[in-house]
Amino acid sequence: MAKITEANIKALLKEAEARVKNAGDFAVLETLRIGYLGRKGKLTEILRSLKELAPNERRRLGAR
Repeated sequence: MAKITEANIKALLKEAEARVKNAGDFAVLETLRIGYLGRKGKLTEILRSLKELAPNERRRLGAR
């Protein structure tokens, strides 16, 4: 995964919001949920990689 930045987190949030808004049915929403929140989801990967950051960066980005 690429380096975690505030811009990356904001872009992921914006992407997820747009995709949820345009989801046509429950099956699409479930696919999105798995893609973002599942074991290998995008948000899950970001949260796991927070441990690699310096403590002050972790605190700042983790609060988002």
